[in-house]
Amino acid sequence: MCGYYAIASGSLPRPRCVATVFSVSNYMVLSRRGVTDMHVLSKILNPAHVPQASGRWKSTAVGRPPAKRMASMLASLLDTADAARISSLRQAEDRRACAAMGATQLLLGLDERKLRSPKAVLDPERPLERDSQKLAEATKKVKEVIRSQRPTVVACPWPHGPVQHFDHRLVYAACASATSSEGVPLWLLDDLPYSRRPLTPTNNPEKGIIYAPRLVKASEAMRRNKHRVMDLYPSQWSEVYHRAVDVAPPGDAGPSETLWLPS
Repeated sequence: MCGYYAIASGSLPRPRCVATVFSVSNYMVLSRRGVTDMHVLSKILNPAHVPQASGRWKSTAVGRPPAKRMASMLASLLDTADAARISSLRQAEDRRACAAMGATQLLLGLDERKLRSPKAVLDPERPLERDSQKLAEATKKVKEVIRSQRPTVVACPWPHGPVQHFDHRLVYAACASATSSEGVPLWLLDDLPYSRRPLTPTNNPEKGIIYAPRLVKASEAMRRNKHRVMDLYPSQWSEVYHRAVDVAPPGDAGPSETLWLPS
């Protein structure tokens, strides 16, 4: 959301709602996870939580499960025990950012954990049909928001290039389908900071129309505000994201954000 601070500040109509489709997650920047994971590590290190007598694991010389099984146990505990805690933390970050940007927070409650598997999360070739149920759920949720909020326009990221988060692709496809059936214009945004589309008119196959870019310049003061809002997401942002704020898109001379409008 804060990746589009300039667009949200000057181009999107008011009042604004920010809908987080996949608001249940166990992901956060690894360097931030230390305190969060202490309760999990205590379970791993407590012999009472290692079921050696059950026959599920073959004991090693020191009476511990093999390393691969231990890693699997750790991953399972992280997945289940941390989801509520990290989701709550991330939702609170969203809430603070929405307040700073004058938007209403909407949490749609879908779970992204299975979409973050190493084979899926950044694979631009992964067919959306593999997760057709998630896509159907996301489309239904977006339609419900459109019918309850009655927006004049819906805006969402437009994934592009070799780095495409699978959940971002699902959200884009859900928004394309929902806005088409509900008769609401869809505006598209570069999927910052992961990718930027070339600044040329681009065909949008899901909508069957050409989208033209509109650059929204990001002044130095605007970028300072943008960095400030980004800092409200300590569980997500790292320096690489901050550096991306000051990079110009392909074909432009200075930092800006790109809004794609149907032509």
